[in-house]
Amino acid sequence: LPAAIAGAATRTVTAPSRVVTSETSSAAGMPDAARLRRVLTGELDAIVLKALRPEPARRYHSAAQLADDIERYLQGRPVMAQPDTARYRLRKFVARNRMAVAAAAVAVLALIGGTAASLRQAAVARAQRDAAVREQRRTEQVTQFFRDVLTTARPAEGGRSVTVVEAIDRVIPRIDSTFRNQPDLRAAIKNTLGSTLTDMYLYDRARPLAEDALRLRREIDEDRPSREQADALYNLAGIEAEVGSPVRAESLYRASIAMYRRLPGID
Repeated sequence: LPAAIAGAATRTVTAPSRVVTSETSSAAGMPDAARLRRVLTGELDAIVLKALRPEPARRYHSAAQLADDIERYLQGRPVMAQPDTARYRLRKFVARNRMAVAAAAVAVLALIGGTAASLRQAAVARAQRDAAVREQRRTEQVTQFFRDVLTTARPAEGGRSVTVVEAIDRVIPRIDSTFRNQPDLRAAIKNTLGSTLTDMYLYDRARPLAEDALRLRREIDEDRPSREQADALYNLAGIEAEVGSPVRAESLYRASIAMYRRLPGID
């Protein structure tokens, strides 16, 4: 530090870290000048510069105050010679309490991770609940629609009973209007009614329903395979086979089998 003290006499104060030489580092017991510069840079530079300020008002007010600042440095506490910023105080606190800060950081990270996992689980639960509510509403709509079909088949005026076939014929025109914004339900209902008419050997009546169900499924699924579209292909293939269109029936059967094979968990 002799060069720094000499500089103070001429009112030119230089930080100790900037006047370090190989000789001063050897005298300080340091293996090299670079290491000594790293030790001096920062708080020790600030303490020395404050002690050697040309203006007395800017120096330490007493030797005790200088000693107190040196003691603060040795204890790892903030020194008065450094600008008192929140970042500086935080850095000193972390340096003094490495283990506690590390433990707190681990706890905070665990808390963040646990919170994120809880939020994800809550989001999944909400999505599942919303899906269940939507599915329940859809089921209620379909149930009500088929209840209307059966209600239509009750005895009418004059005591004549309306047949199931007549009831289906009456509700078919209502499918598109009732489920206007739900093409998947339109397709499912038409496919179900088509299968019912097929079981009753009414292939000509079943065919338009099956074709429309397949068209809707293709529009909904686009190029993606689905169980619903494969079922629609299979049902229409069965109708084509019965009405004497074996070539088209085979083509539809092959298409349905190919789509079933693309779906997981289906034999």
